[in-house]
Amino acid sequence: MTQVLLILFVIFPVAEITMFRLVDLAIGLWPTVFLVVVTGVSGILVLNRAGLAPLDSRTWAKNTISLQDMVEATLMVVSGLLLVTPGFLTDALGLFLLIPSMRRTTAALLAQRRKKHEDQPTPSDDAGESHATSGPEIDGEYRDISAGYDRNGQTRSC
Repeated sequence: MTQVLLILFVIFPVAEITMFRLVDLAIGLWPTVFLVVVTGVSGILVLNRAGLAPLDSRTWAKNTISLQDMVEATLMVVSGLLLVTPGFLTDALGLFLLIPSMRRTTAALLAQRRKKHEDQPTPSDDAGESHATSGPEIDGEYRDISAGYDRNGQTRSC
């Protein structure tokens, strides 16, 4: 988890700044700014037009939304968000996800990874116990009100 955060918040921004500088040196400042603005506008168009196209009203009316359609729509929204985010690496990832075959491949890889994660036994499986793995453990007392008690804890008279 620490490695992911390091990549996300340190290495990736440094790489984006380096790419800005390299593109600036190659084509100049104003064309670089123009490219950033154009990819931002294209990202907004992707979010507006294609983001939820697989989930149109006809699909909702028939109750036939496949998992593949939902994942591809989500990846399309992610693609639009990456295009809106300023930076050439995020734009490259966004453009990558705009290609339908790449979206399908990415969706298949995500499904495979999830399946692999679900198949791994958890420590609670080994012990034969099924405790929730998230959140604090709360110790308390309770009284079963269905067994002859009212809401105030008094015995019911029948």
